[in-house]
Order: sequence, then structure tokens, then C-alpha cells
Amino acid sequence: MIGARIRWGGTGWEAGIRSSTYCSPTTPNLCGPQLNPTGSPVWTVGTNYSFKVEYTTDGNLFLGVDFNGANGIEASESLTYNFGALNGLGFDYLQVFGNDGTSTAESQVSDLVINGTLIGLLASGGAASTDTFYNDTSGGATPWLITGNLKFITAGTAGENPSWNFNFRSPGTPDANPV
Repeated sequence: MIGARIRWGGTGWEAGIRSSTYCSPTTPNLCGPQLNPTGSPVWTVGTNYSFKVEYTTDGNLFLGVDFNGANGIEASESLTYNFGALNGLGFDYLQVFGNDGTSTAESQVSDLVINGTLIGLLASGGAASTDTFYNDTSGGATPWLITGNLKFITAGTAGENPSWNFNFRSPGTPDANPV
């Protein structure tokens, strides 16, 4: 599995590319640098931030977040990581996981579009979480393009609260929604 995570981070926001298998042993679960690792600027509660996650079958995973609100993702707001071992491999499933843990934090993803299909709104709040799987219905494991808006409705706490994860997985994921 590989994926992208966007989270509150306690004092601000953080975003990064992750993998439980393919990252360097010195940085398990984090592949390369993070966006905004010090949490400054902080998220503005109630504001939509557009984001983009894209996996291409040449092994590249892109993550971008328009945290400055300039209506576009600039170079300083994006990361790309090449998973050389995955060159030529597509993933059959996308897992979208929104986790607010046990905090009072609330967040949502709106205007979610996956490979050209409008999904709309996903929300998790308080102790709830959302864990939704989508499968590629094109007849073959294609590249993935995910766009949308992320909003923190109430402030988060330290650690993972709240966070949104976009994870790419291979066969074996049950009950997936087609896209």
C-alpha cells in the first residue's frame, strides 16, 4: 500500500506521502519530505483547501494542497515521490479514510472527484470516521486522479486528529464502490 495523508497535526497542518512497505528504513511510513512539517501556516477552521492526489503507473505519487488559497497548487505546496519498485503497476482500489479519532475535531472532504466521477461529500466528525473503498471499473488498473476540497470544521488535537488518507491498494479489498 502507498498513500497520501493530510492532517491537522495539533498546531497547524501537515501533509505527506506514506507507505508501510516502500519508504526508507530511516523514515518508516513517511516517504521523503512533508508539506508544512512545522504546522505553519495553520489551517483556518471553516475554510476549504483544494487538494490533488495523483498516482501514475510510472510509480509516481503526487500530493498537492492549496494552503495559501491562491486557487492553484504551487511548487511549494506539492510533493512527488517515485516508487521505483512500482513502475508499471496500477492499483485496483482506492481507500479514502477520514479519521477524527476520539477528539472533538470535525472535518470533511467536499467536491470529491475520483477519476472523473463526482463522489461529492465525505464527512467524519467527533469519534466517527469514514472508511470507503473505490474500485477501478475501466477494465484495467489505471492511474488515479483525486481532487476535492478539505475543510476542518473544528480544531484538531495533536497527532492524527483529524486526518484524511488516500491509500492505493491491490486486489482483496471487499465492498468497493465503483468509479
